[in-house]
Amino acid sequence: MSKHDDLYHRLYSHPRLVADMMRHFVKEPWVADLDFAHMKRFNAKFHVRGLRRREGDLIWRIPTRSKAPIYLITMLEFQSRSERWMVIRIVVYICLLWLQLLHEKRISRREKLPPVFPVVIYSGDPPWLAPVHLHELIGLPDDSPLWKFQPNGRFFLLDEGRFSLEELEQMDAMTALLIRTGHCLTPEELPELAEKLIAWMTKHPEFKELQQTITDLLWMTLSALGVDTQAAQTSLSKLDEVPTMLQTRIETWKKEKKREWFQEGRQEGRQEGRQEEAASMLLKQMRRKFGQTPDWVTEKVKSADLALIETWSDNFVFANSVDEVFAI
Repeated sequence: MSKHDDLYHRLYSHPRLVADMMRHFVKEPWVADLDFAHMKRFNAKFHVRGLRRREGDLIWRIPTRSKAPIYLITMLEFQSRSERWMVIRIVVYICLLWLQLLHEKRISRREKLPPVFPVVIYSGDPPWLAPVHLHELIGLPDDSPLWKFQPNGRFFLLDEGRFSLEELEQMDAMTALLIRTGHCLTPEELPELAEKLIAWMTKHPEFKELQQTITDLLWMTLSALGVDTQAAQTSLSKLDEVPTMLQTRIETWKKEKKREWFQEGRQEGRQEGRQEEAASMLLKQMRRKFGQTPDWVTEKVKSADLALIETWSDNFVFANSVDEVFAI
């Protein structure tokens, strides 16, 4: 499992964050009837050869407030790239989940299967283009009588990158802040987002358990943006220290980058000086040996790099004409 997936699993292992995500991003009327206060983690144990092991994955059993004894089982999947066959995997996992419930006698023979709400949280930058409905993958014309015999299934896609900054700013949701954090474009954005996360968690102390995971997410995001965080991260212990530490590390990184750019500039300057000197010397020698040279010769020599000028200078020693100087 990648560090990114591991962080997402740690985040959504917290029931309140799952409830936060469902309330603000699943625009379905039945969400209001869910009893998030009594949701429980379900431990899946099924495994299929060729597919990654499902044990320990995030499956939540969420009861409803209505009188009907119905349980909504929410299955969370995390993806950082679009996957064409994802919907097939989802359908397979749902069926295996039902089989496990039957095998463990959690469902009697007289009961119906509990509904499952599969959610794929996609954090990649390009838009998700793969099918979310199984019918999109089955090769049948729309009017085929075989459709009624085909399995059905789909998943809910939470494509993080498709939400605008304005939409996310209007949400009073931890999930929205985490999406903004994961999709930062520059390091300078992170300290302000860290402040917003701290302010939000101050108002919602029930999310306190997520402090360390959010701290890790901030540092991972900073590292993904090209800033070396290894040394700074070891001295960090609390989330409220993060904004200052982030700002300090970013300022240090800027100074390091400026120093690198300065050194590169000096090196390029020295190289350019050598090139100009070599070009001037070759043109001077050619004028002495062959007389006044055409303008194209001057342009050709002055625009060449140092290695090529040095090759032409070697040719010049035995050349009997201008053309022989440029022969390679």
